[in-house]
Amino acid sequence: MNRIQKKVIHSGLVMHHLETGTKGPKLVITANIHGDECIGFAVVVSLLERLPSLLKKGEVVLYPSLNPTGLRRMMRTYPEDGQDLNRLFPGDSQGSASQRHVHTIWSSIENYKPDLLFDLHTDSPLSIPYVILDRKISTTVSNTVLEEMEHLARHSGLTIVWEYRTPDYRRYKLEKSLSGTALNRLGIPSLTLEVGPRRFMDRDSITIATEAVLSMMSARGMLNEEYQSSHQPVEGIWYRGNGPVTHHAGVFVASVCAGDRVERNQLLGKVYSSTGVELEEIRSHFPALVLSLPAQCWVRELQSCSTLALEVRPEP
Repeated sequence: MNRIQKKVIHSGLVMHHLETGTKGPKLVITANIHGDECIGFAVVVSLLERLPSLLKKGEVVLYPSLNPTGLRRMMRTYPEDGQDLNRLFPGDSQGSASQRHVHTIWSSIENYKPDLLFDLHTDSPLSIPYVILDRKISTTVSNTVLEEMEHLARHSGLTIVWEYRTPDYRRYKLEKSLSGTALNRLGIPSLTLEVGPRRFMDRDSITIATEAVLSMMSARGMLNEEYQSSHQPVEGIWYRGNGPVTHHAGVFVASVCAGDRVERNQLLGKVYSSTGVELEEIRSHFPALVLSLPAQCWVRELQSCSTLALEVRPEP
């Protein structure tokens, strides 16, 4: 049985290193960079229990929580200064508290020289499980790496979603996310798993995400037995798009469910005042797949009422 070594990197920031001694991929698995997204934490705990007897080659480094203070306070952002850690990579050793924390994380990962990175996240309670593939914005990233990302995603059992098209990808600073930075700076396959709800543990979601990770590891020949996720994804390959926003604050009553395919101009839901007066209809601007709906019924003015994905059309 392989042994796990634990290393404290920074106050509360811990990594676990599992090494087989047999040449193979070096995989980094990270979780909980958003403190209120705790499903990934449970997935890492499950993997720490299972991998010592399953891993046959290569190495795995697991980070249960990249934002332990945020986890304790159930905050998405870094509590010390309120910034989103996942828009600050590779960080700055002389910058803000968040930038210094991110720099510590990135230095630890970069020094390990990984071949693969899986970053574990969650979405709304009203969402389907999906895996995100980042955009290539660096000329040093080979097409082989992108093909490997898609190959691994197909083995995850999750619905495959490429990130926003490049202009929106840059506008939302996703090239400064952990997975975006790993892809475009290190040139390695990097995937973001979005499985389960924020703020609480859901057993089914933990199982789906754990199976996805093991299935992708199996596809790279890292395990001593074959794994295939039992979860059924929505067929096709998609990319994230911008859902319609509200023009009024109020109660959003959805007319569709996560996982539904919708047509252009199809009704997604309606917004009502607190007295029950209909304020507006929310309709899709394009044919799409509904990835998620809002976690709360009360929506703000100019809030998106859904995360939608557009289908990637095959080349003619």
